Amino acid sequence: MLFLSLLAIRLFLCNRISTTLLCGAIFAVANWFRPIAIIFICALILYSLINKKKKDVLRHSVAMIGAYVAVILLIGSACYLRTGHFVYQNESFWYNMADDAYDGATTDPHYGEPLFKKGTPRYVENMQQYDCFELNEIWKQRCMTWLKSHPLTYLSKVPDRLFYMYRNDIDNLIAFLPDKTNAENNYILIPLRHLASEFTQMTAIQHFALFQTIVYWLILLLALAAIPFTRRRNSLSLICVALGTLAIVLSVQGETRFKAPLMPFIFIMAATTIVQIFTRYAKRKSRLD
Repeated sequence: MLFLSLLAIRLFLCNRISTTLLCGAIFAVANWFRPIAIIFICALILYSLINKKKKDVLRHSVAMIGAYVAVILLIGSACYLRTGHFVYQNESFWYNMADDAYDGATTDPHYGEPLFKKGTPRYVENMQQYDCFELNEIWKQRCMTWLKSHPLTYLSKVPDRLFYMYRNDIDNLIAFLPDKTNAENNYILIPLRHLASEFTQMTAIQHFALFQTIVYWLILLLALAAIPFTRRRNSLSLICVALGTLAIVLSVQGETRFKAPLMPFIFIMAATTIVQIFTRYAKRKSRLD
């Protein structure tokens, strides 16, 4: 998904209609794995509006969206003929939303809790009797009912979602856990509040997670420092991160893993800061010499 999305973006930046058509088609295929293509499409259109002539923006936007829709129709029609459902992308939106759209729901991770906890919208009695499409419709109806009655409550959780999404990036370290048989136990905790007293008692995987977290925080700081250096011609990374973050925290629960599609752009922004630091150091050194 991420490889295909980055490839599509690179093709769009070639600034040729042929590669723009291919870009839209690849976005549609990437959407099959994770429905994030619309974020990057909007980012590319906004980037084009900032950097290109209006005529070029229209031509390339129409080409990209046209190819995107055409491939979606092709994928969806093939699925419809085979299953009776027009499926063109991964669908987990309402499953994720059901973890947050009820009274008493909190934005912090529900470590150690069942995935289908009784009393929450995710829990469906005798859910084995339903297929994935029926369950998705049940979760959608339950979530929509709650959201219509509690819009401000839902929006008030946005800052917490933003914090939890960006606070660390250690999700993939669970691959090193010795026992992964229970999904609700697949997490790693770092005792940050009691780090001084518990440091020697931490496991090897916790020490590794702490090291990775420090490096991750440094990368985030470098990426934030790049914002003042951002100009029109190199604004794409910032646009992707800003639009992606806004879409994620507004539409789904802000788990740390959801920011994975945005990390390449955060790396680019961090690299921009490093280049600026070395460039200024070199200029200062040359003046002194």
